[in-house]
Amino acid sequence: YQRRVRGSFKLSILTTYQLCSKQYTGQSSNQLRTRINNHRSHVFDQSFEEASDKASLVEHLVLDHHFKFNSTDNFEDEDVLSPAAFNSTYRFTVVELSPSDLNAAERRWASKLVTMRLFGLNKEYPGGVMDSVPVMCRRSLGSLSQR
Repeated sequence: YQRRVRGSFKLSILTTYQLCSKQYTGQSSNQLRTRINNHRSHVFDQSFEEASDKASLVEHLVLDHHFKFNSTDNFEDEDVLSPAAFNSTYRFTVVELSPSDLNAAERRWASKLVTMRLFGLNKEYPGGVMDSVPVMCRRSLGSLSQR
C-alpha cells in the first residue's frame, strides 16, 4: 500500500531478515518496489562498501550467513546469493506513511526498534544523531525479554 504525497512517495521502511530476525530501517521518497529493487541490485553488483548502509542487506547475507556471490550465473546452489534468495529471506514492511521529515522518522524507528549494529543491520546513523549505545543496549535487552 502506498500513498502519493505531492507527486512523490514518502515511506519509512522496516526490513527484517527472516532467519535471524535482525532488522534494518530505511526511508524512501520513491515507490516501495523501487526501493526494494535498489537493495536487490547489489546481488548483481556483487560488491558492497563495508562503511556504507547502501548494501547492508546483501552484506549481511554474505558476511554473516556465508552466502557466496555467483560467479557462473548458476543460482541452483543453496548458498549462492541470488535474487530468489534475497526475496525469500527479507520481509519489507512500511512502518510509516508520509512522515513530514523522512530523516527524523528513520531516526525514530531505528531508535525504537534498535536496528543499529550490533543489534540490527543499520551501520550509518539514520538522518544524523542517534541514541547512545547504553540506551540502545537497554532497549535491546527489553525487546529481547518481550519476545
